[in-house]
Amino acid sequence: MPGCTIECSNVYVDKDGNELTSPVEYETLGLMGTNCGLTDPDDLARVNFIANDLGIDTIETGAMIAVLMEAGLGKFGDVGFMEEVLKEIKSGSDNGRLWARGNPGRVGAHYQLDRVPVIKQQAISAYDPRVVKGDWYNDDGNCAGCRPHSWQCTEVGLY
Repeated sequence: MPGCTIECSNVYVDKDGNELTSPVEYETLGLMGTNCGLTDPDDLARVNFIANDLGIDTIETGAMIAVLMEAGLGKFGDVGFMEEVLKEIKSGSDNGRLWARGNPGRVGAHYQLDRVPVIKQQAISAYDPRVVKGDWYNDDGNCAGCRPHSWQCTEVGLY
């Protein structure tokens, strides 16, 4: 992606060099990988492929699956559980429709969890806003809790 300083575009291949998924982005690694307790990159590639195939956001989905794990519906590190959640989303079952919203805040409330890691009902980014100038202002001040316009803080000298 020209102009992007993060440079997350890549192709993940199997041992024979066949493409498994593309791209595995930093946020996917953080929210669907370590956040859900995955340790095998091939497992992450599989669930990333399924999420991409469904056209769902891996940040919200990874956070939502971790909330399901925290609620006791699955165990952290269980890629089989993650695949089942994605299959339920695809099938449109009652649980699948709830989970398809991808909102960890609503899912946490549904399962009556006391603490859910969200800002303004959206999953917390894998990026630490304290080290990227301008991001904190956008996380805090943006109506969606995200940072599509971080450059604006830099432009007007808010940091």
